[in-house]
Amino acid sequence: MSISNYYISDLHVNHKNILAFDNRPYFSVEEMNTALIHNWNEIVTAEDSVYVLGDVSWDSKENTLKFLSQLNGKKYLIRGNHDTEFQCSNKPSQGFAWIKDYAEIVDNGKHIVLSHYPIPCYKNMYYGWYMLYGHVHSTTEDVITEHYFDSICNYYEFPRKSFNVGCMKNWMQFAPRTLDQIEDGYNKYKEIIKERLVD
Repeated sequence: MSISNYYISDLHVNHKNILAFDNRPYFSVEEMNTALIHNWNEIVTAEDSVYVLGDVSWDSKENTLKFLSQLNGKKYLIRGNHDTEFQCSNKPSQGFAWIKDYAEIVDNGKHIVLSHYPIPCYKNMYYGWYMLYGHVHSTTEDVITEHYFDSICNYYEFPRKSFNVGCMKNWMQFAPRTLDQIEDGYNKYKEIIKERLVD
């Protein structure tokens, strides 16, 4: 069995208001939490790695650690604005293999910038690097971010390689995804939107 790297952001465990904010398909935080655990463990094995790009929870650190303990895989955290109880660490700590504010990794030969916040001019964006981010959910800021990256890519004629991995996005479906799945899912979603606009 091959070992995979997965990515996801903005779980917002135990955050009641996020249900309406994201229009999440759950009646309660309990139902959402159960679904997040189920979806995660259906995909991720004990040997896999998952990079969580911020805003894990809207609860105490103790309850968040209990939630994390139910999830398969080796977990890494890029801190978001709601992760203030988690301190940066380069060694296993607080339920994660490491905790950082920003990271650059290589996944199957592909360089990836990991950040909770979208970075308009991220490192080597003109040279094939990827950037995965969260934070903006499906808000006006997300629309603006999408328009910015599409404009840059169209102007310089290179493919889009920056993706919102918020769990609520259509290509994420409340589960961790590999880089290929994210890129594929995003591009298919964009094609569907284009077809609807033409119709």
